[in-house]
Amino acid sequence: MELTTEHRTYLTNKHRGGLSNQKGNTFEVIYATKEIIHLYSLGVDLDNTYVAAQLEDTFVDDFQIIYDAGLKVYHQCKDTKSLSWEKDEKGEPFYDFRWQKKYSSANGESFKLKIVYSNTSCKIHTSPIPSVIEDVTIKELFPAYPNLNAILVDSEDLQSDIKSILFADRNGHTLDKLSAFAEVIRSEWLELAVPNRIVSLSEIKNQTLSKYGAIINFKDLPNVEISDELKMIFDRFPEFSYLVNGKNILWSYKKLSGQFCLSDELNSNIIEANPSEIFQLITLFN
Repeated sequence: MELTTEHRTYLTNKHRGGLSNQKGNTFEVIYATKEIIHLYSLGVDLDNTYVAAQLEDTFVDDFQIIYDAGLKVYHQCKDTKSLSWEKDEKGEPFYDFRWQKKYSSANGESFKLKIVYSNTSCKIHTSPIPSVIEDVTIKELFPAYPNLNAILVDSEDLQSDIKSILFADRNGHTLDKLSAFAEVIRSEWLELAVPNRIVSLSEIKNQTLSKYGAIINFKDLPNVEISDELKMIFDRFPEFSYLVNGKNILWSYKKLSGQFCLSDELNSNIIEANPSEIFQLITLFN
């Protein structure tokens, strides 16, 4: 089913400005970041699970998840007290949800529509979903947090999701580490989530690792192999210890400690240098 000219003009105006310029984008972006992290924790097929924002020809357009089985979940995120199903007018939730259902149904999609709202005093919180859309519509209350750290402090579920996918370092899963990971995912999502672009979870993950692989390890990454030559060098220093953590090496020597990403190049450099002093070795890590 093709969009009418009237609807195409409406959606063009609705999408104008892009994700980063939308009013309330903090609410939308924090919610999307939370959902992306949750998808990673579920162990979904990263190559065939997609997320998007402001797709062309969509009425419910703030965030979309496309699962590997083909199910599309359209999200509208509203951080406002004046939210209700009462008005069937352009720019109102009922109008957008009603027309999204009409077009998605006509096009044979497997889909759900979700209204995400922040305030329990809005009418959508207490009123029933209109009968014409209730079979495909879900409501979710999500508080408006000022930043990701605030939601992490408040949400044990989000903390658990991150812990399930992220390697811990020697200090464990500290709140600072969890917050840093969430912030990286938020940053990469914002960079990739240009209007009308569908992004796979594997693309977000790969970009995250390419930039932050030295400090972030997904648990599904295999441990790096320590060559026999490198083991001999490490064993040369009795008080030096190390732990393989994905592609990173966590090391300690007396009161000193740190970590580094063991690339093929660094592995070769250490073996070639063949350090005889501990501080020569530590210098090579940097």
